[in-house]
Amino acid sequence: MRFAYLLAVVAFGLSACGPTQPTAINLATGDVPSIYQARTDTGPNGESIEIPAVRAAYLNERNKRQRVPYNGPEAPGTIVVDPYARVLYHVMESGEAMRFGIAVGRAGKGFTGNAVVSLKKRWPSWTLPRT
Repeated sequence: MRFAYLLAVVAFGLSACGPTQPTAINLATGDVPSIYQARTDTGPNGESIEIPAVRAAYLNERNKRQRVPYNGPEAPGTIVVDPYARVLYHVMESGEAMRFGIAVGRAGKGFTGNAVVSLKKRWPSWTLPRT
């Protein structure tokens, strides 16, 4: 079952932008591709925000960012979250989407319906919309 939310925060997935081709990960040595390495970003007030590296153990096929076929009814640019499969889809043109593995808390599993992004800003906070 798909739940469509337009989220203000998709920072984990969308901030890790990089090549769309599959990236080799050597789990034995812990080598993590550069798009998943630690980095520093600038917060809304100019402060530095440290983003830790993703552990190699988490970068399995389900969690790695991947371009996948998508045949849902949503328009390009829509963010679709499937909380039970723990994946997020950023719908693209040509029947494709960028898929990201995500974590979903209890409140997210209980939410159904649509949400609209009413404020877009860098490093926003997000709370469950009122129903």
